[in-house]
Amino acid sequence: MKQFYQKYHSRGWQIYGTFIAMGKWFFCSLGIFFLVIASVVTTPIRAQVAADSTDTDKYIGGFPDYAFVRAGDFDGAISIPGIPGSFKIGGFVSLNVNYDTDNQGFQQIGTPPTIPLDGNSEDGEDQFAIHARLTTFNFDYRTPTKVGDMRIFIEFDMFGNGDEFTNDYDVRLRHAGVELGNWRFGQYHSGFIDLFSLPESADPESPLAGMVLRQPGIYYVRGGDGHEGTNYGFGIENPAFDVGGNTDLVRSEAMPNFVAFGRLERDWGYLRLAGLFLQLRSKTEDIYTGGIHLSGRLDTPFITEKDNLKFGAQFGEGFVHYYSSFVGGLDGVISDDGTVDATGILGAHLDYQHWWSKNLRSTFMFSFFELDSPNMADPLSYSGGERYTVNLFWNPIASASFGWEMNYNTIETADGSDGEGLRFEFVGRFFF
Repeated sequence: MKQFYQKYHSRGWQIYGTFIAMGKWFFCSLGIFFLVIASVVTTPIRAQVAADSTDTDKYIGGFPDYAFVRAGDFDGAISIPGIPGSFKIGGFVSLNVNYDTDNQGFQQIGTPPTIPLDGNSEDGEDQFAIHARLTTFNFDYRTPTKVGDMRIFIEFDMFGNGDEFTNDYDVRLRHAGVELGNWRFGQYHSGFIDLFSLPESADPESPLAGMVLRQPGIYYVRGGDGHEGTNYGFGIENPAFDVGGNTDLVRSEAMPNFVAFGRLERDWGYLRLAGLFLQLRSKTEDIYTGGIHLSGRLDTPFITEKDNLKFGAQFGEGFVHYYSSFVGGLDGVISDDGTVDATGILGAHLDYQHWWSKNLRSTFMFSFFELDSPNMADPLSYSGGERYTVNLFWNPIASASFGWEMNYNTIETADGSDGEGLRFEFVGRFFF
């Protein structure tokens, strides 16, 4: 009995082992079979996928590209289904730190008219402020049309009215314009102004004679590439003016301001000449006046390849409001008999930028501004001054810029009183 058990027990294990071996062989063979079949069946699919991967502009996962967001037609732009053109969302976050050795009244931006005059009891009182009000957000949309390329540009900043204790400032409209072919409609910087001649600065009030007015208007521009290149143009702008004296005799504007400009660009830089014609009114008299603005940039590669010299000069009458509202001053004064006297203007800035390295540069600025105010003006009204500026800017990465700046200002009033102020500024800008 024992021998019988041992014989058949051993035989059972042999049969079991045989079945196990056969099962392994069967499943391995079945797996190899399916691998071969899968290889044969999927070869065209994989070939098609490989072909598709080399032409991603046509297909993404088997779907046409118009079903997905794509790169747009200009730098940083995107295109989405259902929109014929491309758009870009951009701007920057700006943090400004200011320190005044003399109380300038307005902490966020340097304002020369508020610098204390010599002998003022507030002279020598320093002040410190940090703010992010210069942060900017914009939307840029472009598309081709039958009458030429169209561009819509809208931009806001955070410099509207608000509470300096809770820092809840209002959003403020800066630009809202449309370019269609050779025509420009909407609000942008005045055609009398040359933004490209203004130097890099931590303070939007630098240089002192830099005009920054944003104007609603209609312009025709021929030539050039966008706002650069050799071009010329003309247009009309909003005619608002600010006068003093007998304000009961102020009369509303009856015609727009007229602007014309021409820009010549060459390898050495560019020159731009602009003219302004406007009307000042009282209930008994209308006068017509205006001004000339010459500006430009000269490249100076004999020092370093990227060094440059920028400049701007303006003279005329009655367009003080084309400067920042923080500059102060009136376009004119109305006497009691209704006579209108326009304020004379002379301003200029000269700015040299030197590049210390690929990411490090400095700008040295000199600017002056003079107002020839009518005799009826307030004796203590701001009549001009000078500003000397030096700064240092550094870009550790393409999307961030840090700058340090020192501004020394002198001011003078209509009666000859004067004063001076010193401001140190730091700015960090983070672009998106």
